[in-house]
Amino acid sequence: MFSLLSSIHLKPEYIAIMAASLIIIISFIFNFISKKTNIPSVLLLLVLGVGIQFLAPELKADPIVSKLLIIVGKVGLILIVLEAALDLKLKRDKLGLIGKSLVMALLGLVVSAVLIAYAIQYFLDAPFINSLAYAVPLSIMSSAIIIPSVGGLAPSKKEFMIYESTFSDIFGIIFFQFLTSSESYESAGALALNVIVDLAITIAIAVVLSYLMVWMFQRITSHVKLFLIIAVLMLVYAVGSVLGISSLIIILFFGLILNNVKLFFRGPLKKLVDEEEIKPVFHEFHIITLESAFVLRTFFFVMFGVSISLMSLVDWHVAMYSIVIVAILYVVRFLFLKIILWGEKVTPELYLAPRGLITVLLFYTIPNGIQNYTSEDLAKLKQNDIDYVYMDASDDKQVKLAIDSTLSYDKASDAFLVEVEEEVKLLSSIQLNKLTRENVSFNYLVAKYLKGKRLAIDSTLAYDAKNKTFLVQIPSQDLTLKSFDPGILLYTILITSLVMTFALILSRGQKVREVLIDNLNFNILEDQMQKEKEEDEEEYFDEMDKAIESEEEVDDDENISDIDTDDQSVEDDK
Repeated sequence: MFSLLSSIHLKPEYIAIMAASLIIIISFIFNFISKKTNIPSVLLLLVLGVGIQFLAPELKADPIVSKLLIIVGKVGLILIVLEAALDLKLKRDKLGLIGKSLVMALLGLVVSAVLIAYAIQYFLDAPFINSLAYAVPLSIMSSAIIIPSVGGLAPSKKEFMIYESTFSDIFGIIFFQFLTSSESYESAGALALNVIVDLAITIAIAVVLSYLMVWMFQRITSHVKLFLIIAVLMLVYAVGSVLGISSLIIILFFGLILNNVKLFFRGPLKKLVDEEEIKPVFHEFHIITLESAFVLRTFFFVMFGVSISLMSLVDWHVAMYSIVIVAILYVVRFLFLKIILWGEKVTPELYLAPRGLITVLLFYTIPNGIQNYTSEDLAKLKQNDIDYVYMDASDDKQVKLAIDSTLSYDKASDAFLVEVEEEVKLLSSIQLNKLTRENVSFNYLVAKYLKGKRLAIDSTLAYDAKNKTFLVQIPSQDLTLKSFDPGILLYTILITSLVMTFALILSRGQKVREVLIDNLNFNILEDQMQKEKEEDEEEYFDEMDKAIESEEEVDDDENISDIDTDDQSVEDDK
């Protein structure tokens, strides 16, 4: 497709602009279809991405797509959580609802993750810790799918689902961060204590920063301040993530405080903000957040559709494993909903448990132990008695490697076998770097040329001549499972999203067949759009009439007051 466009002499930048514009327009249409049919728009975006994959197969193998996917996903996650927080009004009578959703998110995540980890361990004969690294992302609900899908539910059910999905994202990220951390703990108690302390510190930082940013939000008088606030939030998220803090809590607190100024700014703090002055700016900020989240969500799921492989979906083993995982998710959810919402109806909440953005993001960040190290870094690892293995050049296709990237390594003397000016030598990594800086050409020699020496188990490695680093793997940080098929992830997303679709349709008292067939008829869609337009116009004119009537009533009251005043003046004169 792109080669076809190139053949008609279109510059690449114009092709990119046209493609991006068409994707956003199509996503808008998908949003309308989703509203009418309850099919999550992200599923339609995935299908669009798969279609683009067939039109431009070269995109699937492009490493830029996978890198952009992670960046867009993280920024999108910030805006989606912020969007949810800006929709939530905190009242005293909602504390119970918030507490229930928090407990449900935490217990559902932990129990589901442990049970799914045991299932993966059984099916793939894998270590439990590696299995758990894959189970945690599969146990996290997707706020990116739930938040735009539950608008038609009753207010209490809608707020429960928004809170639960947001808490699930936050707890899931915290769980995953500690699980994949390189730090070691003496016991489970030490781990739990560390989690509690870090969480308490994060909440304290979140509260202080949120108050400060809301105060700044009002004080900035420039017309271009809304994206400045978003930029500050992104910076806080990035810095917090580097420091090991769950930065989503900061984003959540900022949104909640901004949307509930009267509740959080009381007593002496009340003087710091003017609620009436914040209201119009808050409305504009909410719209920008909503629109930005829509655009980022669009590109994330389209890029994910471009990068996925559909071949594994025809493997019955993958399908069976996926069904077991989904069954665990719904059984655990049913049991905890029955306990937490005791005596209340648990549908359709039971079936609203899709997996999506955060699940994909975490899958892409499961540590594989492979990193680039300088010779000095390698020396430090050796001093700390950390075992590492050199990787073959083929394991890192994104690094610009030396012409001949394989070499022999003598573990005993910590030296590499190279050929310099037709002379074979054993040189340390520091000596190799020195040769590189002096532009002295040398060739690495493969292991078979080094006889009688004790070699490392894997004696080949990739060397990045540009950055003067070596590609190595630290086994203790490798949590990947080579036998885990990505099709399990795709199946889980598809099944949970479709279950949610049917549940939302049935909750409205409609039939699935009628909704999916009739509402996908474009003539009916056009009629419904016209009907919605007429209803909006009617609602607008009703509001205008009410406003005019209220003004007339005020005028009448003033006239009556004037007449009474005149009568009184006449009586006084008499």
